[in-house]
Amino acid sequence: MTDNQIKLLEELKSMVIHDKTAYPMLAFGYVIKKNDSTYDELSQREEYEVMKAFGEWGLS
Repeated sequence: MTDNQIKLLEELKSMVIHDKTAYPMLAFGYVIKKNDSTYDELSQREEYEVMKAFGEWGLS
């Protein structure tokens, strides 16, 4: 994963861990809005890779 992907993934994880009421799907919108420039640099494939990694982490 690229540095930008890791940054977004770690922020997604942190949001769900620290805010027990956070809905995983809503976390995406919040993190993307907060990190517009980082998110804009991802290709569509890289976006899917972040979603996949977040899903795998959440199910583990």
